[in-house]
Amino acid sequence: MGQPPPRVRLLVACPDARGITADLDAGPIIGQLVRNISHHDSLEDLRRRGRLLEREVLADAVQAHLEDRILVTKNRTIVFR
Repeated sequence: MGQPPPRVRLLVACPDARGITADLDAGPIIGQLVRNISHHDSLEDLRRRGRLLEREVLADAVQAHLEDRILVTKNRTIVFR
């Protein structure tokens, strides 16, 4: 018998920006970004891209807040563009 197939582990990071509440990760999602990755990306490439995504989603969420473009009603969050 041959070797067992290699195990593949896929981690997907999808940074989001949330409103602040008393419970961690319980606030309304204000923004979220997703980017495609390649199996050619190195670990450092993925870290760099993740940090850039986090900065981008945070900046967009802060801008929307400052411009009063976020409406939270019942269980929904609406961000006007």
